[in-house]
Amino acid sequence: MENFVLFNNEKSVKIVNKITITKNYLINFPSAFCKINKVEDKKSVLLYYDEKDSKVGIEFKDTLDKRGFKISKTSGGDSGGYITARSFFALNGLLGKIRTGRYSYSRIDEEPNKEPNKEPNKRQDEEPIKDSNKQPNKKQNEEATQNVFFVIELDFIS
Repeated sequence: MENFVLFNNEKSVKIVNKITITKNYLINFPSAFCKINKVEDKKSVLLYYDEKDSKVGIEFKDTLDKRGFKISKTSGGDSGGYITARSFFALNGLLGKIRTGRYSYSRIDEEPNKEPNKEPNKRQDEEPIKDSNKQPNKKQNEEATQNVFFVIELDFIS
């Protein structure tokens, strides 16, 4: 029994693995969504809007990014969070036009607007040559952290 971990049903909560847009234009990231996608420790999000396809892109960042929205933690100490995104919806002409509620999402593990590798004669899967004498510094390690990107397709009110 050494590999078994007890599941404590007393601490289990309703599992909501969706992104929610409220009537006040908060975007909620429930605890289950955060845990499943390992974004509990992210500090901010950047929002993108694809008007042609009616999609919102949500990029989670490890640091506070002034271009985006700070993630506020939900009360109760769980790992969920939310952002107040009314300005985003207003500037994109979406107030009163979209359905509020839970939205399914797609996860994209590449950064948006990232240029593909364009170095000549270099294979896409090729590892860069590392200088064995150089140790990565703290800033390089921070830059190496991966941002996580999600997409939701908006449902418009008819």
